[in-house]
Amino acid sequence: MLDLSQVEHAPVKVKLPDGVLYDMAAPGSLGALPLQRLMARWRRAQAIMDMAEPTDDELEEMLELVLDVGQVVLPDAPREQLGRVGLDGQRRMIEAFFGASPAAAGRREAKPARKAGTRKTSARR
Repeated sequence: MLDLSQVEHAPVKVKLPDGVLYDMAAPGSLGALPLQRLMARWRRAQAIMDMAEPTDDELEEMLELVLDVGQVVLPDAPREQLGRVGLDGQRRMIEAFFGASPAAAGRREAKPARKAGTRKTSARR
């Protein structure tokens, strides 16, 4: 069972199936470029998860990507324990990590796009 109950408190600890609490990395500790690369790897894994019929090679790639990203998120956790969490648990853990990242927060707070065909008007005349 994956326990993410402390995800909103720093430092974040995650309990893996071995019963050990592992520290979740702080997104800000990675630096902007490594964080962007990690996000790109996660997006690729998500794209494969969303495929209707991924090939065996794509599934293998997705599992490796998820484990690789999970290893960055919980750097002290043994890879085999990350694997025991299961795909859904890893997804929740990784999404919690990215939810705490400034880059992801900026995307969530982006202003909605205007409807096509509408113009921004000014109060001045």
